[in-house]
Amino acid sequence: MTDVTTDAARRRYDELYQRSLSDSDAFWLEAAERLDWTRRPEHALVLREASSFTWFAGGRTNLSFNALDRHVAAGRGNARALIALD
Repeated sequence: MTDVTTDAARRRYDELYQRSLSDSDAFWLEAAERLDWTRRPEHALVLREASSFTWFAGGRTNLSFNALDRHVAAGRGNARALIALD
């Protein structure tokens, strides 16, 4: 028996993966829209040399705000953000 949900999820993953390869700049800029930016990036990835690159060139964000503050502002301030187990 085939799990329809698993098949659909796999198809969606494959579609996203192929898009990330065929139109990577648009794919990653769309993913970046999930974050709050003080200045939106112009490009997702800029390759300069063999081992030199910049992600989200031209963009400026506050990681602390994206990791914590926006969740508090959305009313989830009392929810646990991280549970650590030994």
